[in-house]
Amino acid sequence: MSELSRVDLQKKRAAEHAVSLIETNMKVGLGTGTTARFAVAALGRRVREEGLKLKAVPTSEATRLQALEEGITIVSFDHVDRLDICFDGADEVDPKLNLTKGGGGALLRALGGEPTLRQKNGATFVTDNGLWILDCRFAPITDPPLLAQAFERIPGIAEHGLFCGMVHDLIVGTDDGVTVTTR
Repeated sequence: MSELSRVDLQKKRAAEHAVSLIETNMKVGLGTGTTARFAVAALGRRVREEGLKLKAVPTSEATRLQALEEGITIVSFDHVDRLDICFDGADEVDPKLNLTKGGGGALLRALGGEPTLRQKNGATFVTDNGLWILDCRFAPITDPPLLAQAFERIPGIAEHGLFCGMVHDLIVGTDDGVTVTTR
């Protein structure tokens, strides 16, 4: 196994800290991406080594497959009334703990962004739900909730990458451990 980069080691520390907060019988939301992969691996170890019992809801097909390989019990959103804890990585965070995720897979030049159709392996990237993603680069976003509301009013936009007012605890991996910021 190759040695982890400094950034990946920080992500791994954050992921393992998040997983340490999970208790038996919790309903857990599993994110997608590099940090989530570390968390799912750590959660799988706890399931196997400690006998941790839980129900997990994955946010993507890739996460679902990894969780199954790790021995984690998977359920759909239809089988839970609420989640006890969710974890995922983020690309950016502001002081109010509003997140940008999915590489800013937001939309539309009309709101000041510069859209680019997401590509993977030389072809248009298609989501698990059969959708395309436009990545939009913006100048610093001064009011993420306002921009999120503007996206939500545009017909045809299925989702955006702004997660506003949803985060309760931000866990950031550092060279020495983790820092936790609570809203």
